[in-house]
Amino acid sequence: MQGHQLRVRITAKHRTQLLAISSGRRQGETLSDIVREAIEAYLKPKPPQVDPDFVISKESQCHVRKLAKHLDRSPRQVIEDCVDGVIGLFEQQKPPLIVLELELRAKYFARRGDTPRKGSIAERLPDSALGSPDPT
Repeated sequence: MQGHQLRVRITAKHRTQLLAISSGRRQGETLSDIVREAIEAYLKPKPPQVDPDFVISKESQCHVRKLAKHLDRSPRQVIEDCVDGVIGLFEQQKPPLIVLELELRAKYFARRGDTPRKGSIAERLPDSALGSPDPT
């Protein structure tokens, strides 16, 4: 591997701080070693840590994927819409928009006389969850 030189101007304060870091590490380590390590860490960042409080079960992941496909959205959008809906329900006593959208889709299919796509969520939800279609 061919090495390349990179010249960087630093302030006296930064140089002093880098020297303090290098003196507390391996013997004979230079400022260049510290900078090289920092550049490598910057170019190859560690993957973000996953907070276990925000991991959902495989079953919930499956439901989110199905809803996302049914609503033509990304799974992330579905999760955010559900959370926004719960907050809206709690704060404003309004049904979540994602639920209203599912109800409208069910009514649309009923008016057209179409059956929902085989295996779709609307097909498996109880009528009470979708509301009764308007007779008009």
